[in-house]
Amino acid sequence: MSKLYLLTLFALVAVVCAETDFTGRYKLTTSENYNEFLKELGLGYFKRLAATAASSEYVITYDKENKTYTMKTIATFGDSNITFKDGETFTENRSDGETVQTTINIVGNKWDQLQKGTKDVRIVREFMDDGKIIVTTTVNGVTAVRTYEKQK
Repeated sequence: MSKLYLLTLFALVAVVCAETDFTGRYKLTTSENYNEFLKELGLGYFKRLAATAASSEYVITYDKENKTYTMKTIATFGDSNITFKDGETFTENRSDGETVQTTINIVGNKWDQLQKGTKDVRIVREFMDDGKIIVTTTVNGVTAVRTYEKQK
């Protein structure tokens, strides 16, 4: 085998094996169709009004020993935490008050979350190279897109 071939092979392996660093603090910067999403989820007018007017941040940490991520959502009207392992189902209390079974699968730079309950919700968080997270949330065909930017 030539040296060039080996160098190319090692570079390819390094790119494929590199993990995205999801950790950090992210602040909400844009929100599209969130009120309609919350309405479809079943939240009343005043809760939707408060939720759409509120500021929101994510703080994401990783515990190497337990191989778990913790995502704390900090919002004007209340905070929430989820701690999870990739691909393992856990119980979550959703913003509409329902207790759901949630699974988050990490695929490349995306977290694909499915909340199974009376109304199933899919949340895809795409971690971009520029430090943004594009969050696409869907219930019963109604989709909201929110963007968060990593804080320094």
